[in-house]
Amino acid sequence: MGEAGAQVIAGTADVAQLARGGRDDPQYADRFLFPPVHVTRKVTDGARLRLGDLLLTAHLTPGHTKGNTTWTWESCEDERCLQMVDIGSLSAPGYQLIGKPSLVKDFEYSFAMVAALPCDIALAPHPDMVDMWARVAKRDQGNADAMIDPNLCRAYAKDARESFRAQLADQRAKAALPN
Repeated sequence: MGEAGAQVIAGTADVAQLARGGRDDPQYADRFLFPPVHVTRKVTDGARLRLGDLLLTAHLTPGHTKGNTTWTWESCEDERCLQMVDIGSLSAPGYQLIGKPSLVKDFEYSFAMVAALPCDIALAPHPDMVDMWARVAKRDQGNADAMIDPNLCRAYAKDARESFRAQLADQRAKAALPN
């Protein structure tokens, strides 16, 4: 259990990094340390987790971290069911991408995975990534379906892929410059 008694659930590939408190991070070394975290439940791709009435499914979306996880579930009210997607981060902030083909491959896999998920309502680690506040404002103005956008996961993955590829191209161009 976590310090507040909560279970800590993480993708299997992130367990060791969490236990080290961020030490030896593959991208940031020891730049962002935190108190070591004990993971009480490790999840793998396709693992299912029941939280009350919700049945969540883990989809490993490696890249941002090796164990980065996107969660999906179905939310129903009366006869209407919607596919919910809590997207794990698809960003590589300041990451060194050159010379790391497995990292590039992980990101490309994750972009495709998120784009392919059935998705009526998208959530993300940073709300602006999925226009959350604009959708909330529309809902608050009376549009009951403002949160629903079946194209949003694909759009988010496309934007993340384009940003990632631009970052990779920039690093390749800089690597090609003479010193």
